[in-house]
Amino acid sequence: MFRGYLPAPAESSLAVAVLLYLVCAPFVAAIYLSTASGRDSPSLVELVIEALVSGVIAGIAVAVVLRRS
Repeated sequence: MFRGYLPAPAESSLAVAVLLYLVCAPFVAAIYLSTASGRDSPSLVELVIEALVSGVIAGIAVAVVLRRS
């Protein structure tokens, strides 16, 4: 995406690397969903919307798990 704005997770400390992976996870999920649904090259707007949706779903799932424990 915007290469150079964020450090690479392999070059960061463990805490920063975990946060970087958490930031990238919704975008990876959005790209996976786009390719799994059979669409060829999705637009940036579609990827951002899918990333927001998958991030919200992941956040709700984490909140539910934390509330139960």
